[in-house]
Amino acid sequence: MLSTFFGVGGTTGHADAFGLDWITDVKRCWSSGEEAIIIDVGANVGKITRRLATEFSGQQVHAFEPVSSTRETLRANVGGLYNVIIHPEALGDELSSLRMTVKKNSEINLIVPTSQSTREEVEEVTGSTVDHFLASIGNPPVGLLKVDAEGYDIKVIQGASDCIARGAVDLAVVECTFNPRGAPHVDVLELLTTMRLLGFEVVAVYSENVGMFCRGSGYSDILFAYRSRQKQQ
Repeated sequence: MLSTFFGVGGTTGHADAFGLDWITDVKRCWSSGEEAIIIDVGANVGKITRRLATEFSGQQVHAFEPVSSTRETLRANVGGLYNVIIHPEALGDELSSLRMTVKKNSEINLIVPTSQSTREEVEEVTGSTVDHFLASIGNPPVGLLKVDAEGYDIKVIQGASDCIARGAVDLAVVECTFNPRGAPHVDVLELLTTMRLLGFEVVAVYSENVGMFCRGSGYSDILFAYRSRQKQQ
């Protein structure tokens, strides 16, 4: 039943409630075949990448990390895993050259618009799209598209519009903020509108830093399922 699919952690009072851990919930929702891949956009140093590779050992995990120094750490952390493939592109909505900040805390590196000046250290990176990448490897189905792109998340989704339109993306996890002061994260209302128009519905919401959220700068992840697959449940 669809009613078992949707919720926010803790609302049902059941031990098996959705919304507590998104990787656990992705496993519960997973219905893709062995040929389906996982795309990890914004892999950073590989904490999530490693867990995805372990929990979904039968799937290829394609980890995208554009900043070279961060990518080297990612390679050291997960490069030995047989089902992880590391890519240097910054995924977005077009093929282009982009600038990314290079900060001590790699988790907050972000893309700087070409029209915007900055005093921060930046690195030139190659921009690509999910659609272009999938076409280059034969258009396999995507069991999970995970996006953590520090405010560039909507552009990543827009760059996957072709594969989404043909029903090739089953599940997606995207970072956002519920607070209008939560920049650079994508506002939840913009994300929900974008995903609904593309045919996705919310499965559950996951708070990532409740303490910071209470002070007005928190963020969350939202798990989405493509609408046509939900009708099959």
